[in-house]
Amino acid sequence: MKYLLSLLILFLTLFSFAQREHHADIAYSFGKNSNTFSGNVVKNFKVLKSEKLHLGVGARVGYFQGKDVSYLTAPAKHTKSEDGIDTVIVSKPMFISINISLNASYHFTSEWSVGCNIDALGFSFGKKKNSEFYPSKASQEEIPSRTKLTNEQVKVSTNNFLFIGNNNKGTLYSEVFVRYTYKQRYNLKAGYNFITTEYSSKNRIGHNNNYRFRNTSGQMMIGFGYSFI
Repeated sequence: MKYLLSLLILFLTLFSFAQREHHADIAYSFGKNSNTFSGNVVKNFKVLKSEKLHLGVGARVGYFQGKDVSYLTAPAKHTKSEDGIDTVIVSKPMFISINISLNASYHFTSEWSVGCNIDALGFSFGKKKNSEFYPSKASQEEIPSRTKLTNEQVKVSTNNFLFIGNNNKGTLYSEVFVRYTYKQRYNLKAGYNFITTEYSSKNRIGHNNNYRFRNTSGQMMIGFGYSFI
């Protein structure tokens, strides 16, 4: 948490005197068994002498839905061995998230640019769902042994935090994209998304009393944007 706050402060301090651009876009992404709608509003800072590099902080709202999505043991301390990774399957997962995003793009010309962004922290919402729990090998060898469960209730993990790898928590989006400005201030983008969503079980059903389960989906993405300044 301290790392994220320090990074946000650094963004605002270093670029407080740089030229600014306010940008907004909406995007749709789709994968094998899930899809996402999102909107991102960003305050960009033009850095370097050429002002071709844009760095910014934004706010993103996202809606994720899927079908028969598998969620695996989430906490890093429980994923050191594949034998201890349990599976929870949710038939119709649904998440609404509101996050602070970190954004970067490089503008080769006035028309073409490439960029990336990632969510840093925020909140998620969604209905409670029934799920099926499939115990790992280690769970089955526990005493007492854990067995398959049906209609096990899970809820959306409320808090979202970007750390590193399996230390992440909650619902987080990230994008890599190519953007084309076809008319002054109007642009199209296409790229690839990584969407992480997380459920928490009502009971500690997993190996070593784990209750957090995560899914990371890769999705193709298209979007439309508008630059205010």
